[in-house]
Amino acid sequence: MLAVGIAVTLIVLVIDASIKSRSANPGERLSAQAWIDQVLPLVRNSTAEGQQLNAIRSDWQTLPASTIASELRQTSASAASTYKQAEGLAPPVSYGSAAGLLDGSLLLREEGSSAVARATIATLSGPSPPASGEATALASAGEKLQLGDQMYRLFSQSLGGLDVKMPKSAWVRSAGEYQQQSLSLFLSALRNKVNLEPVHQVLVESFTTTPQPETLSGGVEMIPYSPTLTVGVVVADTGNRMEKNVTVTAAVLPAVKQPSLREFLGPLHPGNPVSLSIGPLFPLRGQPITLTLTVAGSTDLPTATKTVHFEMPGATGAPSTPATTSRPTGG
Repeated sequence: MLAVGIAVTLIVLVIDASIKSRSANPGERLSAQAWIDQVLPLVRNSTAEGQQLNAIRSDWQTLPASTIASELRQTSASAASTYKQAEGLAPPVSYGSAAGLLDGSLLLREEGSSAVARATIATLSGPSPPASGEATALASAGEKLQLGDQMYRLFSQSLGGLDVKMPKSAWVRSAGEYQQQSLSLFLSALRNKVNLEPVHQVLVESFTTTPQPETLSGGVEMIPYSPTLTVGVVVADTGNRMEKNVTVTAAVLPAVKQPSLREFLGPLHPGNPVSLSIGPLFPLRGQPITLTLTVAGSTDLPTATKTVHFEMPGATGAPSTPATTSRPTGG
């Protein structure tokens, strides 16, 4: 309901800004143009702040913990300054709604970057494994940043009557960047980074099957008929050491033939998830099947295992069209 309310409010603001901008007289348009000249440097500042935040997220493996904390605080403080400067500007009445969209966007970016800084710094200095609340806080921060990007786009579209094209400005690179499961793995790897003791740990971040399950019956996933099964796996190193000779094995029992396949990942670096596809496998159709994924490496690396139960009916008609779906596994 909150999201719906926000969306309705944004639509009303855009319509209101559009109507007012078309009715603005030449003098008001000149005043609005002067206001935009003051806004443009702030937009460039905000864009640079978002790029800095994303650079920290991308390069954290190579940065000392103190540098990560310092740069996050700096980004948050800069975002707060940009918002206050925008809030202090005096837009023409005809563009008051447009200014509200811009202020709202910058406020959400300030709040989101502050939340990212708090959760990340708490993880760096907190217990291992990190508290689940940090991942939840990061996910909420991501929602604010995405909404801030949306509000900025609406602001750009609400400047009718002005001879200006606002530059693009986005802080969130992809919708999946702030998903809870990925954030939990990121924070775990981040915390292990500052641990002086060697930590050897790999996790199955997610996996898919082709074809995908269609129904659930008695706790057993029902996968449509197919002569073979292919498994897509995402493996993440959440420790603080590079892992060598990592292998992923997918096994189905019972099977018609070739009950298991093994793939080599090679070196696996902390914080870098790796995707691979394993198949074809040949499950015995018409009865419950167990699919087991096993990640193993050196003697120092604990084995990670994930298991799912499913059933694939026998051929009663045309095979279903293969598709894939992601299923978080929680570790």
